Amino acid sequence: MGLPLYLAMTAPELFATNPLPEKLAYMACCFSPYNSGLSNIPPSLPPASMLILNDSTPAGEHDPVLIGRQLCQLIDALQCSCVLLDFQRPANEQTYKIAQEVLSCLSCPVAVSEEYAENLNCAVFLSSLPLGKSLETYLSKWKNREVWLEIAPDSVVTTVDSSGSSTVRCIPYDPALLPHYCDALHCHYKIEPAVNAVYFTLQRLNQDLAALLQEAENLGVTKAVGLYQELGFSSEFHCF
Repeated sequence: MGLPLYLAMTAPELFATNPLPEKLAYMACCFSPYNSGLSNIPPSLPPASMLILNDSTPAGEHDPVLIGRQLCQLIDALQCSCVLLDFQRPANEQTYKIAQEVLSCLSCPVAVSEEYAENLNCAVFLSSLPLGKSLETYLSKWKNREVWLEIAPDSVVTTVDSSGSSTVRCIPYDPALLPHYCDALHCHYKIEPAVNAVYFTLQRLNQDLAALLQEAENLGVTKAVGLYQELGFSSEFHCF
C-alpha cells in the first residue's frame, strides 16, 4: 500500500485541477475574522479527503463549542476521513481550548501541530524533516505517539568557520552540481572548502522524498502531507 501521502491544495487549486489527486487535503479552511466560526468552507471534496483547519486568521474570541459543532457537521457533509489542526501561531489558551473541543466531538482521526501535542491525546503533526538530521532522531521525541509528517523538498547552505556554524535556506541547485548522496539523511550534497570557511550545501529533491516516505512508513508514521504545488506534478509520487 505505501504510506498515504495527502496533497494539500488551496481553494483556487482545488477548483482549477482536473483530475484531483487521489488523496487530497484541503488547506484553506480557517477561522472567520468576525468570530462567527469557520471560513473558506469548500462546497465539496472527494470522499475520504483530509480537511486542514489553519489559524491564518487568529482564533480570537471564537466559541470552541461552535467550532467543534461546525467542524463535525462539515466532516459529515464532506465525508472527510481525517482532520489536521495546523495551528502555526504561538500556542494560546483559546486555540488550545478549540483543539480540546474538536478532539472531544470528532470521531475521525485528528492530528495537531507539535506545539499543541504535548497534553492532547491525538496524533502529532511534525513539520518537514530538517536537512542534516536523521528521521529516526527527529521522531524520537514522539516515541509511542502516532505521527503525521510534512513532506517537502528543501535546500540549505551551512557555513562553518572560526566563529561556529550558520545555516540559511537557498535556491535549489541543479542536481548535477551536487555530486554526493547520503542515504541516512535522504539528501544530495556538496562540500566547498574556502580559505576561512567550509560550505556544505544540502538539498532534498523530489526524487529523494520517495525514500524518505519509505523510511517514515518503516518507523511507524501513519500519514504524510505535502503541498500540491511542490509535489503534485512529480512522477515520483503518482503511486501514492
